[in-house]
Amino acid sequence: MLHAELRAPYFRAFAQIKSALETGRPGGPRDIDRDDLDFHQAFADFDLEHPGLRVILRAGRHELAFGSGRLVSPREGPNVRRSFDGVSLIVAVRRVRAHLFVTRPVATRPGVFDDGWERGQWFAGAHATVPSPLPGGQVDVYALYLDRPDAEYQRGRAHERRLSLGTRWFGAAGRLDYNVEAVLQAGKFGDAPLLAWTLASDTGIALPLPWDPRLGVRLDVASGDRGGRRPMGTFSALFPKGSYFGEDALIGPANFYDVHPMLTLAPLERLSLTLDWVCLWRYSRADGIYNVPGEPILDGLDDARFIGHRAGATLEAELGRHIGFVVTVGRFFRGPFLAQAGRTRDVDFVATWLTLKF
Repeated sequence: MLHAELRAPYFRAFAQIKSALETGRPGGPRDIDRDDLDFHQAFADFDLEHPGLRVILRAGRHELAFGSGRLVSPREGPNVRRSFDGVSLIVAVRRVRAHLFVTRPVATRPGVFDDGWERGQWFAGAHATVPSPLPGGQVDVYALYLDRPDAEYQRGRAHERRLSLGTRWFGAAGRLDYNVEAVLQAGKFGDAPLLAWTLASDTGIALPLPWDPRLGVRLDVASGDRGGRRPMGTFSALFPKGSYFGEDALIGPANFYDVHPMLTLAPLERLSLTLDWVCLWRYSRADGIYNVPGEPILDGLDDARFIGHRAGATLEAELGRHIGFVVTVGRFFRGPFLAQAGRTRDVDFVATWLTLKF
């Protein structure tokens, strides 16, 4: 990915091209694996700034990222990042920041300069960050609207109109840090009403020990569809980060609940080691499991809830100002649901990244 920008008073133009290649994958590359050459971002900013106030009007192709990336992120992790075509208005007034946008998601296609819009999709909303009544904290509040003419879940395919209303409370108090988010979704799935929700948390404590250990736990739950004539109940994470539960990205954040303890150590200033273990269950036995983009991968064929568990370790190093190195290993152990669905083997995962930024 190469970028260039032009700056002038009240104006900024930014362009970024990308080339993402893949080789050796059984079955060939997925959409998130290959994009030979295209514009990842190409936008213009009109920027007005006064004491205590800044207003940016952005038009063109650009990334969107809100909060912890649970619902909207550039899709860090997979080979091809995500961007959107449209208009954003960003306003910062002292400790309050608001972002309003109307966009169309960009479809990743493998050729040269052929990325266009996802057919018929619109994504719009408003996101604001304000001071929290709790010491050392902040609060996100947002409304996100997604219109997809051909959405697929276990219930089937239909035109989806989904409004997500959410809030996130995050911050730190002494050695304790917290990040808690709640989302309610309503709308229509075809002719059926839609009602879904999620609760997510990531809390931890920094221990006064060598290597600066942080002991944390993530607890998450997202609704699933109960079928019949009930409202469509599968939660959609919209455009989530690519590594939701880990870099293996085998399971997506729909129709699940989990327990995810982790321990992070910093043996050196630019070196960190994270050990984690995540256990996953289905929330609704009538619904299946989904991948990270939100597509169904296994129907709810049996009454088993437990999907499986994964143990992993990730080592991250900053090798100077411009170079980063990551290695991650993990093993996903299938549970009764996957075993009854015919998945006969556990999954081993090993990956490394070498990143150069200049």
